[in-house]
Amino acid sequence: MNDSRILIVEDERITALDIKQRLEDMGYKVTGLASSAKDAIEMTEITKPDIVLMDIMIEGDMDGAQAAYHIRKLFGIPVIFITAYADENTLKKAKLAEPFGYILKPFEDKDLYTNIEISLYKNRMEQKLKENEAWISATLKNIPDAVITTDITGKVKNLNPMAELLTGWKESNAVGKQLTEILQISYSHGEIVNDLVHRVLINGVFKTNEYEELFLLKKDAKIPMRISINPPSLGLHSTKI
Repeated sequence: MNDSRILIVEDERITALDIKQRLEDMGYKVTGLASSAKDAIEMTEITKPDIVLMDIMIEGDMDGAQAAYHIRKLFGIPVIFITAYADENTLKKAKLAEPFGYILKPFEDKDLYTNIEISLYKNRMEQKLKENEAWISATLKNIPDAVITTDITGKVKNLNPMAELLTGWKESNAVGKQLTEILQISYSHGEIVNDLVHRVLINGVFKTNEYEELFLLKKDAKIPMRISINPPSLGLHSTKI
């Protein structure tokens, strides 16, 4: 039996009760019925649903799109819009709230079920991704070597404390910048290495050996380094010789 908890936000009582009955027939637990944005936000905090079904055009100072934005921002709970409107302005409003689904009235039970299940799955995957990123960040902070991770385009995702020390960049300032913006590496003969990430994508790995010297270039120093880059994280591991 499905034990997912759902909050319904709908200002037409008969419609709200109909949706409630449909959900309960599918095995979901309805945590409450809200008829305004204010009630929706308060009931989300109190009942802690797994998902919120939201009518965009609810009465009050805030519409459903604004309520959905606050719910997502405050509680991280996914919202599915249910609406009779599919005009350009309504769609623009909906996009700003980043809903997990969009169901047009009138709808079939299968439309409701499919949107809910996909949204629940997507939210679980997002939570796992956030947990993995938090774990990676915590692990990097305890590695004694300098470690920089990037995406496949070379944009920086993480710097651990030793990497901050060596590069002179704070992680908060470096994230999102190209690796070449925060890190300048050269061979002993002076040639600048600008394609570290590209080399990894082509060859699968980049690693200095005992006969090859690379240097981290800084304004007032030229620091000898040993470097290895290994996918899939595309982490740059460097240790001062």
